[in-house]
This record gives sequence, structure tokens and C-alpha cells, in this order.
Amino acid sequence: MDYRLAVLEGCDFVRKGRSMEDYLEAILILTKERGTVRSIDVAEYLSFSKPSVSKAMGLLVDDGLISFGDEKQILLTEKGSKVAGKIYEKHLFFADLFEKVGVERSAASEQACMIEHVMSDDTFERIRKAFSGKPCSIDGVCPGEICRQANIVSNG
Repeated sequence: MDYRLAVLEGCDFVRKGRSMEDYLEAILILTKERGTVRSIDVAEYLSFSKPSVSKAMGLLVDDGLISFGDEKQILLTEKGSKVAGKIYEKHLFFADLFEKVGVERSAASEQACMIEHVMSDDTFERIRKAFSGKPCSIDGVCPGEICRQANIVSNG
């Protein structure tokens, strides 16, 4: 498995204010990996109980972030996809940046997980633009390029 799809691996702490974002990000990642996602997949991926995930899925439905298909698969709505994509983009950007400056992969992922939930979109965009087009490593690939290659750069 590509480590970029396993971004939540280092995110073993979930705080109340960011858990919904973690659920959305997990759904996005699992959808990229498997194509279809069920609540049990999310529970296993996040190491959460089935009842906790079931309750969270209900809240995400109520907020218009997900829906369920005919076969009980979880589907991100347009709104949910935008939120998940922004979180995932931040994670990829910062995890890659931290690795490029010498932080060990799992620590880079864990620290990116912390930052992705507290940094405003405006601040992130300013940081991303500051790196845009500038080589940040010996291979000349800026962390933002990873997001562009993964086709998850937000349009805003």
C-alpha cells in the first residue's frame, strides 16, 4: 500500500473537534484504495467501535457530508468530498514537506495529522503558494506537487 493513502496511520489520537474530519478523510482514503466503503471498513481502519462509527455516520448524513448507496456503501456527497479533499491535501503536503526536511515518515504523518485540523484554509493556501513552483528537495518536487499529481488540489 502506498504510504500516501495510509495517512491516518500516524493519527491514533482523535479529538472531538476533528473526529468528523478524520472520518471523512478515512472514507476518502478507503474509497481510493477499495472503491467501495462500508461502516465496518471505517471502524477497522480507525480502530473505533462499530457503534461509535455508526453514530458518527448518522451525524455525517445529517450534516449532508455522506449518503448511503443501495448496498449500504458510504458515499461522500459533493460537500463531504470537498471537506475530505481539503484535509487530505493538507496532510499530504505537510507529511511530504516534513519528510523532505528529514523527519521520519511515521512522525511526519503524525505531525501532519495534527496540523491538518487546526490550520485555516487561508493560511494553508498561503503556505502552499509560497512553495508553488519552487524546488524543495533534491528531486525538485515541491510538496504541493504531490497534491497536484494525486488530483486532490482544491479549487479555491
